[in-house]
Amino acid sequence: MRYEVNPPYPPLQRGELRVAPLQRGVITGSLFKKGGIGIFIILIFLLIGCVNDQQSQQMIDETFALVPSNYHDVDAGTADNPFLISSLANLRWLSESPEYWGEGGMVGEPPDSEWVAILKYYFLQTTDIDAFETKFWNDGQGFSPIGTHGTNPNEAPGELVLNLFYGNFNGGGFQIKNLFIKPSDLNEIIISTGLFGGVSNSVLRNIRIENIDLWGIFVSGAIAAFAHNSYIQNSSSTGRIVLDGGGTTGGGIVGMGSNAVIEYCYSRVHIHTSNAAMWGGIAGFMGAGSIRNTYFTGSLRLANWRFGDVWSVLLSFVGDSDLPMPFFAGIAGSTFNTDIEFVYASYRSNIRRLLYTSLGIVRFLGSSTIKNSVLNIDGMRVLEPDFEYDESIVGLVGATTREMRNRETFLALGWDFENVWGIDPDVNNGMPYLINNE
Repeated sequence: MRYEVNPPYPPLQRGELRVAPLQRGVITGSLFKKGGIGIFIILIFLLIGCVNDQQSQQMIDETFALVPSNYHDVDAGTADNPFLISSLANLRWLSESPEYWGEGGMVGEPPDSEWVAILKYYFLQTTDIDAFETKFWNDGQGFSPIGTHGTNPNEAPGELVLNLFYGNFNGGGFQIKNLFIKPSDLNEIIISTGLFGGVSNSVLRNIRIENIDLWGIFVSGAIAAFAHNSYIQNSSSTGRIVLDGGGTTGGGIVGMGSNAVIEYCYSRVHIHTSNAAMWGGIAGFMGAGSIRNTYFTGSLRLANWRFGDVWSVLLSFVGDSDLPMPFFAGIAGSTFNTDIEFVYASYRSNIRRLLYTSLGIVRFLGSSTIKNSVLNIDGMRVLEPDFEYDESIVGLVGATTREMRNRETFLALGWDFENVWGIDPDVNNGMPYLINNE
């Protein structure tokens, strides 16, 4: 490359400081022809980005597991003196210490026997935790979920690998932000992903997951991937969830719930998938449980599912479609024997075709009920907004965005705006919000 600057300047004399005015000169070179300068600039930025990313990884001193400050107390881990999770190091300690996940077992004689927690510990988060560096942990696989729920593809098909969490985790209303989880499909055990991988007989409450970057190839949920006989209360999630497996089940709060209760929760995650089986804004699948006083305002995007993006175009324009449809919706992809009440969904999706309003709340409603709930139908094509003839669906309303910002829409359905819900033009885009969880 040749640079020519006109006019030439004499050499500087000792002690002389000279600032030359910008001249209209001549800069020649093939790099600047036919848009080459744009390519050159892009390459420079890409190079800088790569270098910065490498430097970031090198500059971050990895946080290693550290026991809680009250670890050595005689009664540490009890309800009166829960283990204090006061840093990322403490959170990592919990995720890498299965001996503190508790134990479960069967008690009683059939048919009255039941699975219970035989040993459980208590945990209390005491401050906001920034988990940004987890993107560099475990060879890029990120944070290891608390509690194991997974499968070994080399063993008998469908056989689960379980080491569940039995305990009580109180997030204290503090954030866990920038958590990164992306397991490799080359691992011997394909794990379920979330802050908690699998829990049983547990209480998870006051947990706020902010800006999560969660990838799943089995079961995924921002709070808990798999929840059995457990309560998830007063918790929330934002960020992104990518479901990347043919049998994947995922949700913004819980991936798969069995006899689980979700209440006073919300999710604003953006869920993307190419071939997931069941997925929803709150839960992928719920069996024998309930979802109450909860809402979803994120997005659900389906692409390359069997027919690529052409699929969404077909679903948007065909009539009573005979095309196969994945189980996905604003609250849950699929349910069985589950009660859903006082929920709403207002979400964006590249699939706008709905035969019934209920399909925007739950795609497959097996022996379940939906009561006193609302779906934002703006941008969707709905044939039966009230679904009045189905006895399992009572008080389900399809509303416009404007109507969803009106308290009267929800008061007509019996919503509690004194103790549970609030509504304010400056909060949550003007739609109802949970008074004790915002």
